Amino acid sequence: MADIDPYGVASVIALLLGAVLFAAGMYARRGGHLHTRQGAAVLAGMLSVLGVLVFGYGVYALVASGGA
Repeated sequence: MADIDPYGVASVIALLLGAVLFAAGMYARRGGHLHTRQGAAVLAGMLSVLGVLVFGYGVYALVASGGA
């Protein structure tokens, strides 16, 4: 248990969280159902962007830790 790398754990969590955030944002925007609700469409788009950023951090942390 002493060999657990915090960067490795953070990278795996960030990869999973980023993928979930991106999928949730894209799922909310599907089919154009938010056409009359511009505020909700903007929030769903920001959720997708946030998901990509978190996923990018996860990739960076995975590379910085030397792999999983």
